[in-house]
Amino acid sequence: MKIYLVEMHMKNSMKNKKTTLKRIIKIGLIICGILIFMALIFFKIEEISDVIIRFKAKLFATNWKNTQVDFSRYEPMQDDPDAWYSTSELVLHACGGIEGKTYTNSKSALEENLQKGHRVVEIDLAVTSDGEVVGKHNWAGQAPTYEEFMSTPIEYLYEPLDASQILDYMTQYPDLYIVTDIKGDREYIGSVFEKIVELAGKKDCTDVLDRFVVQIYYKKDYDYIKNIYPFTNWIYTLYESADRDLNAIAEFCLTHDIPVVTMPNGWVQDAEYISVFNEMNIKVYVNTLNSLDLMKTYRDRGVYGFYTDYIKPQDLSVVGLQ
Repeated sequence: MKIYLVEMHMKNSMKNKKTTLKRIIKIGLIICGILIFMALIFFKIEEISDVIIRFKAKLFATNWKNTQVDFSRYEPMQDDPDAWYSTSELVLHACGGIEGKTYTNSKSALEENLQKGHRVVEIDLAVTSDGEVVGKHNWAGQAPTYEEFMSTPIEYLYEPLDASQILDYMTQYPDLYIVTDIKGDREYIGSVFEKIVELAGKKDCTDVLDRFVVQIYYKKDYDYIKNIYPFTNWIYTLYESADRDLNAIAEFCLTHDIPVVTMPNGWVQDAEYISVFNEMNIKVYVNTLNSLDLMKTYRDRGVYGFYTDYIKPQDLSVVGLQ
């Protein structure tokens, strides 16, 4: 009888421990959910996305390989003195910072930074629920209609931007280049370019299409976009790519006349890492830097140019970068 009671006590004790453990786990999950919710409130979704990107970049940088490519078969890329990269070592990120805020992709930020001398501007582009192209990094949930988006100030302060206005600015500023940044599948990306080409035709300004710099994330996107319109300016941006073979990437650039690659600054720990690009005269830009001292450090590692939120073109001469 005593043995039986002992066994029952042990079983009940184990059951209670399991119940307690389940409660602890449940409480822990609830706390994690609350912390994530608070993070979404206090931090921009774009900033959280940027943290994920930097984590992926670190993973990429420590997990790369190079196959053997006979580069003696290729001539290094020839510099074009009139190309966008020849006139600007800076790419203004997401229309640039404004009053301490980044990622606004707003008309307000674009206007302010054009006045500061920027002429190569990256803009995140997205499609509204009714098919219009606007300046937006990505949608946090359901995409709004065009009217809803354009009537709602960015960060409650700044005027939104649409594709038609972008074309107007490119007409007003004949030296302005727009670097595209579009998140989505290939068909989604294609729909953005189709709409831009259509708008340029309607506005009788198809000449500005030669000043779009198409930023691709995957090799297969090159021909797909080229079939929509024969754009002449390209960047191969690497952080989303599953291809970890830098030699193969360089060869792709050489065979497709892509003069620029972009990568997160965390990848470039030394000059050796990007040596294949410099040997083939493929310009390496890194994103995103807002420190002149850091820019000088990366220039010493062989980096050519920089995406930035705040550094102005005239600032580069301070540290001998231009």
